[in-house]
Amino acid sequence: MKRFLWGLALVLPLGLLPTLAVSAAPTSYQRGLEALKAGDYSQAEADFRAALRQDSTPSGRYRPYLHLGIALVKQNDCPGALAEWRQAARYGRLPDRLAQELSSYRRFCEEGGQVRRVNEETEEILRTAQEVHKRLKILRDELRAAGAWDDGLESQSQEALARLVRAERNLQEAQRPPRRPREARDAETAARAALETLESTHNAARLRWEAEEQRAREAAKKRAEDQQAAVEREDDGPPGPGEPQGPGQGAQKSRHDSSSPAPPAVLLEAADALFAGNYGATLKILEGQEFADPQAEAHANLFRAAAHYALHLAGIDDGLDHQRFAEAFAAASRREDPALSPLARVFSPRFRDFFRQGEAGGGR
Repeated sequence: MKRFLWGLALVLPLGLLPTLAVSAAPTSYQRGLEALKAGDYSQAEADFRAALRQDSTPSGRYRPYLHLGIALVKQNDCPGALAEWRQAARYGRLPDRLAQELSSYRRFCEEGGQVRRVNEETEEILRTAQEVHKRLKILRDELRAAGAWDDGLESQSQEALARLVRAERNLQEAQRPPRRPREARDAETAARAALETLESTHNAARLRWEAEEQRAREAAKKRAEDQQAAVEREDDGPPGPGEPQGPGQGAQKSRHDSSSPAPPAVLLEAADALFAGNYGATLKILEGQEFADPQAEAHANLFRAAAHYALHLAGIDDGLDHQRFAEAFAAASRREDPALSPLARVFSPRFRDFFRQGEAGGGR
């Protein structure tokens, strides 16, 4: 609460310090005035509060409240000072000259409160901008690994980072004494510009990443279809001399299929959703699903890990720690089937590295 006051040396208006009568036993109020003149502001505060406790009459409370406010502002407590001056206004009114001197203290505190609020808003904006910058760096690394990070995105990213650095520097300047409203507003404007540029660059990178993911999925699907077609041609084989075509070949294929049980339908559905980029749907399909077959359970957990990891990379903010879920499901997949490894033709290099790091015990 007290950070917002700048180090401006406030000169106490002499008119606010009446000449003290010589007394063998000065009152709490008089001791407070002496402490205030001596620069012992905490002692002055204690003496003025004691004076307020000792005298409940309007005439006896007006000046203690007034000077208590000055002792507080000297201790960088402008909110407290303003509160005490509001109390003083209930009990009396200063002559115009002294009121004008005191108004400089009021302006000092009220302006300081405005600067504090603006700086707090700027800090919040910069925290958001820094989080966006972290997500942008993740996308940048992913796109670089895929060879899809180009000069245009690099230029946007560098401009966004430069604006963020300038905004942080502007805030530091606005927080130094003396703190002025104009500097605070300039820092807020710079922070908003940095956040806007970062969000724009992040959105462009995310669109590029999604396009690359779609291309990778389509390429993986095409390779899988080509391999499946090759397997079917190999299984069928050319008909021998005098061997009838058609039914005999079909029977041979059926016998081959029966020796390799098909994966559970729900697992195939989850795979289709995952490779189509529907990561939330993948998790929904597998929610609550358990498989007696260890290989099926291992693949289900692999799909869950891949879906959570993709949502983490995309910066999805739905209240879930997707990175930790990805780590947990990857570990569960390895426990079920230690030999299982994400295929290069289906999963991104970054996810495969993530999965292998966990396998080596490094985690993320």
